[in-house]
Amino acid sequence: MSNKDKVTIGLTQGGKACLDRILKLGWFNHDMDLAKFAMAFAIARKVIPGEAKGAATVWNVGSLDSDGSVSTIIQELCGERESPYKLAEHLIDEGLKLIVEQINARPEISLEELLAT
Repeated sequence: MSNKDKVTIGLTQGGKACLDRILKLGWFNHDMDLAKFAMAFAIARKVIPGEAKGAATVWNVGSLDSDGSVSTIIQELCGERESPYKLAEHLIDEGLKLIVEQINARPEISLEELLAT
């Protein structure tokens, strides 16, 4: 992680609303687990790298990525990055929105079915 990278991971207002909606489904016990799933979901769907502009702090990097696995996944799957946590923040935010799009399209969708989309 460079000195220019984030020390906190946040969500946009839209991303936070999506997080809250998904958590109510009971698929995840902790918001950090959902955040990591959303990041992986976004990577699998080839979300274009960007920034989550206007994101408000939700997690400290040390809590979200205590073992460095999030940074490692970003580096391995998205290429070497000077700011992996900035990209992780974007991917989490976008992944949450993509998940809610699937829920809106099929309100009865299960987590297993979501993975197959």
